[in-house]
Amino acid sequence: MDPIDLFIGSEGTLGVVTAGHARASCPSAQAQCLALVPFTDRKDALAFVRRLRDEAIATRRSRSGRVSTSRPSSTWTPRCLALLREDGLDRANGVHAPAREPPIALLVTLGAFTAT
Repeated sequence: MDPIDLFIGSEGTLGVVTAGHARASCPSAQAQCLALVPFTDRKDALAFVRRLRDEAIATRRSRSGRVSTSRPSSTWTPRCLALLREDGLDRANGVHAPAREPPIALLVTLGAFTAT
């Protein structure tokens, strides 16, 4: 029997871990921002999301060391935008909500990381 299998099978009763070492590799952020993108048509919004996804996949497949993280963070309905304006949160946070309420808006996180 393999010593690792014996240790795991005994649920740790045959050994004591006295030290451990962990190493993690995290990508370092180069740029990241949020954008509120209004759409007059839901089909256009879905096409935009599809394009973001395709661009992220293409960047990942290129193995250039860059990882695209552009993605929709949330979907905002006209009521969401109205609440934002009513509470004054748009002005307080520098968000420019459209004056005319679009059928849909996406809050998009735009960013790129370099894998280390």
